[in-house]
Amino acid sequence: MKTKRPYTDESRPGSAAGSDLAHSETERQALRKQIRREMTGKRQSITGRREKEQAILRRLAPFVKGKTVAAYHAIGQEADILQDDWLLPLTNPADHSLRFGTGRLRQGPYGIMEPDPDTAKFVEPEDIDVILVPMVAFDGLHRLGYGGGYYDRFLPRTKALKIGIAFREQAARFPVSAWDVDMDMVITDTGILTGDYNETDILRTAEGAQEYANHLQATGTRTESGEET
Repeated sequence: MKTKRPYTDESRPGSAAGSDLAHSETERQALRKQIRREMTGKRQSITGRREKEQAILRRLAPFVKGKTVAAYHAIGQEADILQDDWLLPLTNPADHSLRFGTGRLRQGPYGIMEPDPDTAKFVEPEDIDVILVPMVAFDGLHRLGYGGGYYDRFLPRTKALKIGIAFREQAARFPVSAWDVDMDMVITDTGILTGDYNETDILRTAEGAQEYANHLQATGTRTESGEET
């Protein structure tokens, strides 16, 4: 699925120094770190959060109904959309890997509530239908995370539908690294972005989202190469 960059507002963070101007990996990483810091601060000032989170959940509903869903425990003013029956990640700082499971929670190495590895029921990556991915910022279907590489390591191991979750205010321009894994779609409080639809009217409605969810189920989720999975 080809990624498009629908945002062109030159006043947004990072737009003055896009990927064309970041000539080396050191420069790219420095710019990503700067944008990560700016956008983390910007996320703190988002207002009307509960209403916006409910709007995200309404758009998300057609894609997760009846599915095995891997989600996240919101931190740092991320969009909090967690539902009781969704899987949560267990982090391993030794190799920056993730496992997803359910069960009793305990505080993990980053202060985030995670499944207790001694009692949790873990699900294999190939058995996950949908994975909801938190992000610091998004540029079309490109995701800017916290820099640990946990999701970039995990996502190639699953055929799950990759849905980035963010508030609309988290849109930014930033240089993309070779190891970044793009989302299949990004759902915000104002719309749904995919490679084919850039927050178009059809996906702003519950009916439109359901229609697109049915289309994905009928045709199969596509990889970045365009092949059926």
